[in-house]
Amino acid sequence: MMSQVSRESVLSRRRVSEIIYDTIALAMTLYHFAAAGFGLPEPMIFRAVHVSFVVTLAFLRYPFRRSSKQESESKTLHFTNWIFAVVGAVAALYIIVDYERIIYRFAYVDPLTVLDYVLGVALIILVMEGARRSTGPSLPLLALFFIAYALFGRYLPGPLRHSGVSFERLLDHIYLTPNGIFGTMAGVSATYVFLFVLFGSVFTEAGASEFFLRMADALTSGVKAGPAKASILSSAFFATISSSSVANVYVTGVHTIPLMIKNGMRRITAAAVEAVASNSGGLMPPVMSSLAFLIAELNETTYLAVARAAIVPALMYVASVYLVIHLEAQKYDLPSVQSHEHVLNVLRDSGYLLAPIILIVYLLVIGKTPLYCAFYGTIAAFAVSFVKRQYWLTPARLLSAIRSGVRNAVPIGLAMVCAGIAAGTIELTGMTGRLASLILRLGANNLPLTLVMVAGVTVIFGMGLPAVASFVLVSVFATPALMRLGVPKLVAHLFIFYFANLCHITPPVAMASYAAAQIAGTPYQQTGVESCRIAIVAFLVPFFMVYQPALLLIGTTVEIIQCLITVSIGTVAFAGAMTGWLKRGIPWWGRIACFVAGLLLFDRSGLTDLLGVILLGLVVFQQYFSKSKRDSTLESVS
Repeated sequence: MMSQVSRESVLSRRRVSEIIYDTIALAMTLYHFAAAGFGLPEPMIFRAVHVSFVVTLAFLRYPFRRSSKQESESKTLHFTNWIFAVVGAVAALYIIVDYERIIYRFAYVDPLTVLDYVLGVALIILVMEGARRSTGPSLPLLALFFIAYALFGRYLPGPLRHSGVSFERLLDHIYLTPNGIFGTMAGVSATYVFLFVLFGSVFTEAGASEFFLRMADALTSGVKAGPAKASILSSAFFATISSSSVANVYVTGVHTIPLMIKNGMRRITAAAVEAVASNSGGLMPPVMSSLAFLIAELNETTYLAVARAAIVPALMYVASVYLVIHLEAQKYDLPSVQSHEHVLNVLRDSGYLLAPIILIVYLLVIGKTPLYCAFYGTIAAFAVSFVKRQYWLTPARLLSAIRSGVRNAVPIGLAMVCAGIAAGTIELTGMTGRLASLILRLGANNLPLTLVMVAGVTVIFGMGLPAVASFVLVSVFATPALMRLGVPKLVAHLFIFYFANLCHITPPVAMASYAAAQIAGTPYQQTGVESCRIAIVAFLVPFFMVYQPALLLIGTTVEIIQCLITVSIGTVAFAGAMTGWLKRGIPWWGRIACFVAGLLLFDRSGLTDLLGVILLGLVVFQQYFSKSKRDSTLESVS
């Protein structure tokens, strides 16, 4: 009897927690949606409200320790979670309560009040703790390191020593100015990130994910390794509504990975294909991890200019993965799979779901702000849901979409606010210039070596973090270093942006590969290594962007066309080198020749292009005139 009462009490508390969480999530959605539709409040006010929402919701969802059991029971929270949620909300909203004094005071001159100290320290701690619970310990530890450096860097020897920052000045900078918690990162999270994530959730609930899966199945029907190619296409399609590689894996992977394995593909390759394909979400316009909007702000340009520069490398990523899988299918003679779907039938049945995407692209092209586009795109997604009865966004289903959107947006928001603390601290100490100088010294002022170092640092910083957080942390000091070596600012940002996304498939912490390995039942680290093999072109493209600006559609029409032709041939060469197959098995010398040819073809010199074509031509000649039998070549390349 007592056990029954206890169980009912727990269920009752969970239900109350759910109602409170859903109510706050709905309030957050309505506030941001109203701001987008009717005009944004003053930046500090808007960002303060946003931070209060994300901190509160983080502590109402994530327990102190996370495990599968705790995650399932996370709605029954310890009372301290409720205290932290309330304190976090109060500390953020304090900016609004005392707004007039805060905006008119002289920063770093006027002394802080007792409430400034108490609530400022509380909010910094709660933001870092919320980020730890929702995204892992990496980012909060980095923020803590930079705070410690600000306070105690005066005692360090050598070039990292600075003149010193008092605790009061540090707190003032992070809490009461738009340079830390309420800085640009919070602004991007409050506007672009939240609304595009909400759009993705509403659009998914309206039937978009099923439409993209059906379209991918139809396009790859009857071709070798069809399920693998469907995985690539469906993930690229799904990227238009989601910029999360892990979300892409779970949405499309549960459908495509079992089909790939059933079709004869090795389990580890099937998992790696899904991870790599799903990672295209962060690179593919229009959403691009919401980083396109941040990059546009940092470069004082339009979103359209950033998307235009990113489109060719993103398509190369998808095309290279598709080509690798095609050659793998030829190499192992995988069967074709006939789908019951047909492209025209899918378009006739569900083509109306393209309307919200077409609307967003159209609005961006005519110069509307991304905030405006996300607002009307979400309305359009809601409207098209009523075309089919099964997808009607009834109040219950709309609330489910909102709940899903908020849960996806809160970890990203906390990561960005926490990254804002770290970036603000770096700025305050002047560490940006010191780290940039250190990178240049270690790289011996050599551009290729410096690029390798920046790529490595980005991958290390990005372990387990959203792409936007690792991008912010690295770009603060790496962009000035690259610019000193003559790299344009936009190109430097896109270089870092690429590796901030590629860390999701790069061991040792490869979140997308880990998610795919869970579905496929394959070893985690081996799946990550296989992912890197399949995505080899993606790891090289950022370097080529620096030396071949035409890849970013920068240059004359002739230069751009020549670049597109040569990099297309180079992509074929790289695919041959990675798979050991073109028309038939490639001998060891041919694989080396293909790899070198790929490198040469991505250079903008006419001579290197010619040499690359000659090298690849030798391999193609061997392919068409060799009398090797399939079985012996397979044995030699396996």
